[in-house]
Amino acid sequence: FSATWDAMEDSPGGGEGTTAVFFASAFDEVLSFGPMWTIDEWSSQFEAFDLIMSILEKRGVRLVLRLHPNLASNSRKYFLREVEEILELQKRHPSLITHWHNSPVNSYQLVSEADYVIVERSTIGLEASLMGKPVWATQATQWDQVADIRQLLKPSDVTEEALELWKPSTLGAERFVTYWMIQEHPLRYQ
Repeated sequence: FSATWDAMEDSPGGGEGTTAVFFASAFDEVLSFGPMWTIDEWSSQFEAFDLIMSILEKRGVRLVLRLHPNLASNSRKYFLREVEEILELQKRHPSLITHWHNSPVNSYQLVSEADYVIVERSTIGLEASLMGKPVWATQATQWDQVADIRQLLKPSDVTEEALELWKPSTLGAERFVTYWMIQEHPLRYQ
């Protein structure tokens, strides 16, 4: 995936200034982890994103939301519920730049332009950590205890202090990816 990082020219993130990019997860991505990974207290990923956006918006941070490309691959009921939540999020944050599931925007370009990367549990958070970006995850991930990221698992975790930028080390993410590759098969939790 890194081969495309230098070839990116247009800015889908919206221009200059501090930018926070939120990457939504798809339902099937969440289900694949199983119930033992559900340790957060959020009603949805958008509840978490909304609270984080409210703090960052007050700081003048540009807000960008990238919806998962598999959004439309889920049930109609799930799709419509997600769209409804996204539209509500856009109402609460009118300056929010939204890249829908069918947008051709390059997610790695969004990461490269981001000062903040916020994920539910998407693997793009691990990839952003490999790129040296500060990452916040709102659900447990396979890599959150290894990579240098921050967890925001409940509303009380979302504070001004918790959203301070830092210079992350890529070493933990590199170790996790090395372990993952040495396994020669996907990690599975049952």
